[in-house]
Amino acid sequence: MNKLQALACAGMFSLGVVFVPSAWAKDALQPMPEPPLSDKASPEALQQTLQEAASEAEKPGPETKAPVEAAVKLTPEERLDKLFSELLKTSNEVKARRIAAQISGIWAQSGSATVDLLLGWSYDAMSQKKYAVAIDFLDEAVALAPENAESWNRRAALHVLNSEYNRAIYDINRALELEPRHFGALTGLAGILQERGHKASALKVYERILTLYPMMREAQRQVQSLSEELSDIHT
Repeated sequence: MNKLQALACAGMFSLGVVFVPSAWAKDALQPMPEPPLSDKASPEALQQTLQEAASEAEKPGPETKAPVEAAVKLTPEERLDKLFSELLKTSNEVKARRIAAQISGIWAQSGSATVDLLLGWSYDAMSQKKYAVAIDFLDEAVALAPENAESWNRRAALHVLNSEYNRAIYDINRALELEPRHFGALTGLAGILQERGHKASALKVYERILTLYPMMREAQRQVQSLSEELSDIHT
């Protein structure tokens, strides 16, 4: 496994940002169906399991009392705007990682219980190095919710692990069309460009990342390293 593939495997292009399951999955009282993690799950088995999952997700949870003073509920996009503003301002690396994790958590919540389940299953399959199964789950997630950037981003990571860089770039571009601020997808793109020897283009992408996430240490290191390399070439 080369450095780029290790990066994809470690954080799905998230540079150490741990996958955060969606709220509906964390709070579910009923056990959700186990993912079909055979080497190649049949479409029929996958569809049946998804139907069971959707049925469980639709069951009402326990009633909760509303707080006396309910906070103003922000939309996911408003929450992202707020978090990106905080990420841009902070000079504390630990706080920046925490904010980035919150952003990744919002991206991981597609708004569809079925798609969120597929994303979770794909992560489990990838962790077990069942890449073909993970791709199946992500293919289904992309088909069900093509407007969800995170599905494209994670499938790009799987393509990197399979050394299918052209497919990875296609999926990264789709993710960035949907969410131009996706620093995980941008990191993946920069890594592929760097791996292919396009250092100047990689540098521009890393610089773009730092306009969104100034405290990302890996991007900082790459900007310094690539700047020095390109300066040596031109002198």
